[in-house]
Amino acid sequence: MHYLVFITVVDGRLDLLRDYERHAREVMRRHGGDVVAVFRPPNAPEQGPHEVHVLRFADARGFAAFRADLPRTAGQAAFLESLQFLELEEVPLDAYFAAD
Repeated sequence: MHYLVFITVVDGRLDLLRDYERHAREVMRRHGGDVVAVFRPPNAPEQGPHEVHVLRFADARGFAAFRADLPRTAGQAAFLESLQFLELEEVPLDAYFAAD
């Protein structure tokens, strides 16, 4: 299972995001997930997103457990303006580009 995460931070505080993501990755790994890639728009709009992460989990249960276990108290994640998750379904490239 793959997920896209759209992250927008308050006042461009990407430094705080780094520390938070290090902890989040440990939590993710406990639940069978990991970060596959991190992308940052070179000219991110002020309203974000400021980063996009690709996550991989063995199954939806692991992802749900990660989300439930991820600390979101105001003090720990006050710099996050928004955090949006989008579940992805892989499309095999051979089938995608095959002629009809």
